[in-house]
Amino acid sequence: MRGIQQFILNFLNRSGGYIFGATIISRLLSFSASWIALQLIPNKELGVVLFAFNIIGFIIPFGGLGLHQGLLRYGALLKTEEEKNSLFMYVLKNGIISSFFLVVLVIISSFFIPFQFENTGYYVAFLSLVIIPHYLLSIIKIQFRLKHNNKTLSYIEITYNVLLIITVSILCYLFNAKGYAFALFVTPYLTILFFIKKLNINRSKKQYLILQILLFGNTVYLLVYQLVLDNFFLLLISY
Repeated sequence: MRGIQQFILNFLNRSGGYIFGATIISRLLSFSASWIALQLIPNKELGVVLFAFNIIGFIIPFGGLGLHQGLLRYGALLKTEEEKNSLFMYVLKNGIISSFFLVVLVIISSFFIPFQFENTGYYVAFLSLVIIPHYLLSIIKIQFRLKHNNKTLSYIEITYNVLLIITVSILCYLFNAKGYAFALFVTPYLTILFFIKKLNINRSKKQYLILQILLFGNTVYLLVYQLVLDNFFLLLISY
């Protein structure tokens, strides 16, 4: 009995209640976002987007080629904040580079795979961009775990799903299925911008981090989606 009481006490002392509550709230919010999308997008179009996102969901854990797992494993062994922050910056830089090449590989592959449903390749190519922000968000959450800041970690989960509801509602209403795909892409970036300042890194590194995330996200979207994908699919249609 004392063992159970001690376990519960330790769980609460580590802000475990926040994590438990955030998990439940996040599930409810995620369900609400899906329900809103279902009301605003025709079933056939939504089904294609969800099918494409399921494919990307299988690939997302490979973002960064496992560097985020290294951050969790070896970051827990480091003693000082400076060492943990240095490891975080290393994982950030190299993980973005490797994730970028993974995105390029998925985009190229989507052009040649004969999917059963129309426009699946288009959405797979676009949603592959989600790999990068999800990788960034995952290492930020890991960094807060390493700092034993479960309260902020729970806030990240709730904020992400609240923003998902907002972006899905607005973008699906304006752009239907494409809006839903863009909502899945932009929501993790918005969440990152809300919480990146809470990381305990020095000012110069923090400014570099924010600038890198903003520039990389905008550049990938503008170049790959607007310039490459749109023109490529228009070319295919013309033939």
